Amino acid sequence: MTFEALAAVAREELAFKTKAHANMWGFGNDQEWGFDQDEGVIWWKFDSGQEVRAPAEIVGSFDPVSNSWLWAWANSSLDQDTTKIAKNTYNYGKQNSLEALTTSKISGDLDESWTFAAIAMHLSAQQGVYRAATDGPYVFIAFGHVKIAK
Repeated sequence: MTFEALAAVAREELAFKTKAHANMWGFGNDQEWGFDQDEGVIWWKFDSGQEVRAPAEIVGSFDPVSNSWLWAWANSSLDQDTTKIAKNTYNYGKQNSLEALTTSKISGDLDESWTFAAIAMHLSAQQGVYRAATDGPYVFIAFGHVKIAK
């Protein structure tokens, strides 16, 4: 599969899953969120008192200052034991000669970063991607099956 074909499939899957999560539990309308990298869990809290949790890993980050994507597997500030999804993407890229998946830092824009995160989600059969706005780069977190608590 070409990179373009993989990207199209992954972006379509991400759009579908994002809409489903929004409809089922309010994804995107949370009042508070958090991520525990050590535990590998992301959570969202809502005004209703509902809390949603899911296993999660950082797959990469986008720096709007340098307009670049950095894969989690190449980020020395991350515990490499918590970058399995990104490493899986790297391995797929290596096996299929897809340079964008094996190049640690890539010049590009925010939309391209969404594509990389969608591909990581797709290749590791995850359930969605959350873009965390931080004081620095935007962090992209892929998450698995959600658990809803009321």
